[in-house]
Amino acid sequence: MKDILSPRAGPFLRELARSRLLLAFDHDGVLAPLVTAPGGAGMRPATRRLRARAARRYPAAVVPGRAWREMGRRLAGAPGVEVKDKQSTLSVRNGVERTRRRAEEAVLGAVATLGGARLVRGALSTALHLGDAVTDEDAFAIVPPAVVGVRVGPGRSLAGWRLAGQQDVDRLLQRLVELRRPGGLVDQAGLAPPACRAAGRRP
Repeated sequence: MKDILSPRAGPFLRELARSRLLLAFDHDGVLAPLVTAPGGAGMRPATRRLRARAARRYPAAVVPGRAWREMGRRLAGAPGVEVKDKQSTLSVRNGVERTRRRAEEAVLGAVATLGGARLVRGALSTALHLGDAVTDEDAFAIVPPAVVGVRVGPGRSLAGWRLAGQQDVDRLLQRLVELRRPGGLVDQAGLAPPACRAAGRRP
């Protein structure tokens, strides 16, 4: 695995920022320090601010470590809808034009029952997924460029990239914000609109 904050990774990060990129984060051990308390730890104020700034520039999601069986049940039998449960995320496809409106209504109705879920529509090309646990390996196993995996902390992983520890997440967020700041390095023309939201639960 390569250090995603190393100088050599600079061109790669710039290219990612030019793409239709989704930022996907595990919570415990990534956005927040990993602790043994049952309730977990909250984000540091600096991390919370950086995450909010990044979410104004990129579609962003906090990915829960559970399958979306409820979503699949609610969409069963909806016209023209295909549900693919990928454990870390859920994709819903509709390729039949004449059922598109009914399918969209069914999807929006199902998402509304998921308490804190947010929806990202199509037109994203790559997900940058940050995780530190075994459950994140399902996402890391997906071949780039669909998913670019970043392992946070030590240990073997299928991810192609690494951050040394949770304390480095802020540095990566800051770098991503800088790459899409107004008048910054990346021309945002044609990129996915920042108002998009990803299917995921708020911490």
